[in-house]
Amino acid sequence: MNILQVVAIVITILYNGYDNAHAQGIVARSSDTLSHVVRDSRIDLLLQAHITQNKNRVGIEGYRVQIYSGSGNEARKGANDVRKQIITSNPDLAAHLVYQPPNFKVRVGDCRTEVEAIRLKRSLEYDFPQGFVVRDIIKLPHLSIEQREDGMDANGLDTPVEIQTQSIDEGR
Repeated sequence: MNILQVVAIVITILYNGYDNAHAQGIVARSSDTLSHVVRDSRIDLLLQAHITQNKNRVGIEGYRVQIYSGSGNEARKGANDVRKQIITSNPDLAAHLVYQPPNFKVRVGDCRTEVEAIRLKRSLEYDFPQGFVVRDIIKLPHLSIEQREDGMDANGLDTPVEIQTQSIDEGR
């Protein structure tokens, strides 16, 4: 190996080491440069429209079971009657009256998955055989534990939960 080959190998090793260190951010740059990104101003308008639309949304996408739909002079009365019937027979079930011109609809439940909605439909099939699952904006689920008048939470458990702990020394 002659001296030129050794010098070439050393330079290559030093260059690769510097290049790797520079790529990993180990070597400080001698001058900080600012990058200027050129973008279409319509992107900002679309982003603002998306933010506004999401702020105005009152729920999340989910499923409900539609048990009534009617149009005409007596549709509102029919929808209210069906809604009263479902509320009296299932007081824990949310019943929503929806008006989509020219139809009045009654939708029940706030199901996050389609499987939940299908189960609900099957439980209502005896009273409402014409019911079917629809996609809808559902109310946001409550994140905190709600306490009912009888001292139970929404899942039927006593609240507050008392956790008993025992230290390791006490167990001996």
